[in-house]
Parts: sequence; structure tokens; C-alpha cells
Amino acid sequence: MWSKKKNISPEFPPVKLYGKRTLVRPPSETDWPAWLDIRTRNKQALTPFEPTWPRNCLSEEFFTKMFYKQINDWGADYRYAFLIYNIDDTQLLGGVNINNVQRGVLQSASFGYWLDKEQQGNGYMSDALTSLIAFSFTTLDLHRLQIACMPHNEKSINIAKRLNFTDEGFAKRYIKINGKWEDHLLFGLTIEDWQRRHQHNDPHDIV
Repeated sequence: MWSKKKNISPEFPPVKLYGKRTLVRPPSETDWPAWLDIRTRNKQALTPFEPTWPRNCLSEEFFTKMFYKQINDWGADYRYAFLIYNIDDTQLLGGVNINNVQRGVLQSASFGYWLDKEQQGNGYMSDALTSLIAFSFTTLDLHRLQIACMPHNEKSINIAKRLNFTDEGFAKRYIKINGKWEDHLLFGLTIEDWQRRHQHNDPHDIV
């Protein structure tokens, strides 16, 4: 079992999270061709919901720099980057980050996620996040998780509700998305609520 202890390493730990339909794992340098393809095809669909894309964000140089920054963020216990593949690890479906890990008296983090527009509506994101919720609470020892959604992003809101996140309110001009400060709805899940709902069920497998 991988440990969350801070450790700046030149590579990701060998973590694989198996859901019913997805495999969630840290990125690999060999993911570059698949990542380029999926991000290029989904640029128009994703940019209205993400921070402004840098000019060179679809270059191999950008991918490589991002890859090593993600490794450093893992080692610093600050941000955990994952890619979502189908269960046999052959098709890239999207990505999820566990962002802004706060320790001390908070022990919290937030999810940020995206999915190939052609794969939406098939339950892949809910399956992947189910694995990552278990990882966050049992391996990272977090106490609270948050999802922030723009009010018109109904698909993301439905995912949060489906995963039993509680609607906790409205944050005005909360995150700068595509160059503009956007309002967000806030959803939260604590480990106590998660444990109550899963005390008779096994979480997804973690390797």
C-alpha cells in the first residue's frame, strides 16, 4: 500500500484504483498520444468549464512539464493527478485531480474532473470518483471532500448528487474559468457520511 508521507520522487507511486467499469491511475509519459487526442477533440467542449488553456497546452513540451509537476505535487501531498481509463487500461476517458489538499485541522481537498464528451452519460465519471472517494478517505486520511460546480453545469451537479455530496451553498465569483470569475455551487462530503453509507459495502479495490 502506498503511503501519503511527503516524499519528492522522480516518479509516481504504483497506485491503481479499480472500479466496476474504470481504472484510475496516475499519468504516465506514455499517455501523451492519447492525452493529445482526447484533449484536442474535446477542446471546444472543455474550455467553457476550465481555467484558460495556455497557448502551448497541446504540445508535448507542455505535457512533459505538467507530468513532472504532477509528480512533485504528489510527493508534496498537495495535489493528486489521475487519468481515467476503461477497465482494461486501453482507452483514455478523462481525468480527475484531488486538488488543494489541506492538512492540520482541516484535512480536506476538492475534486476537479473532465470526461471525453463522447463518453458522457455512461457512468464512467461516477464510477471513477467512487474509487477516488475511497482512496481519499482511506489512504490519504482526509476528512472532507468538496466539488464546486457552475450553476449551469447540470452534468457535474448531477454527479455530485449521485455520489451523495451535500449541497452546501453558493459561492459568488468563486473560480476563474476561461478568463472569467464564475459563480459556483458547493457540494461537500465528510468521511462520517461516507462511512455510514458504505459500512456494509466494500470500497472499490485499491492496488
